[in-house]
Amino acid sequence: MQNGHNILIADGPAEFAQVVIRLLCEPELRQRLRTAGRRWVGAHYDWRRNYAAWDEVYAGLVHE
Repeated sequence: MQNGHNILIADGPAEFAQVVIRLLCEPELRQRLRTAGRRWVGAHYDWRRNYAAWDEVYAGLVHE
């Protein structure tokens, strides 16, 4: 994840409020973050990709 590209990160309550207001006032930013964030999640947390790693873990447990 990259702040400003696919997520907005706030370090405190005041900054969080500013980010929320910005998202409410800037629909283009909201859409861009949504699209980029969804793309990042799909690339890093796709179940088909992650199941292969879990299969290796389980196979190691069964053979020990």
